[in-house]
Amino acid sequence: MLSHHPPCQYNRTFLIFGKRFCVRCTGILLGIFISTIFLFIKKFDWWLILTILLILPLPAIFNFTLNELGKIKNNNIKRFITGGLLGISIGLALIELFFGIFLLGFFIILYIFFLEIIVVIILNNVGVLESFIKQYEEGIYKE
Repeated sequence: MLSHHPPCQYNRTFLIFGKRFCVRCTGILLGIFISTIFLFIKKFDWWLILTILLILPLPAIFNFTLNELGKIKNNNIKRFITGGLLGISIGLALIELFFGIFLLGFFIILYIFFLEIIVVIILNNVGVLESFIKQYEEGIYKE
């Protein structure tokens, strides 16, 4: 439950006290935590937050997509950093959603969701999505 990766993708996880943690998800959670603390300490104008939030998810999206397309060689440092940037944007969006400007938070969550849909469409169009899903099915759903 701590890592969603099947055994064939354990290279995408940290092994801590005998438990596997997804590297990118760990970065995302840390980014959410950091952004939450940071935004409670200092307030920013909504336009600055929007600009930051539009940019920060892009490295994770590009990193994941290019890795799955075989265009770049990924490693856990890249996964962790890009996950952290994505986490910062998610954390700021959640704070805006619950405590600030509702529409800004909703827009950012919708924007991240849209980026993920674009990734799925790209991976599907080049024929990579099926093999990606198959790794999970074979690794997790063995009978």
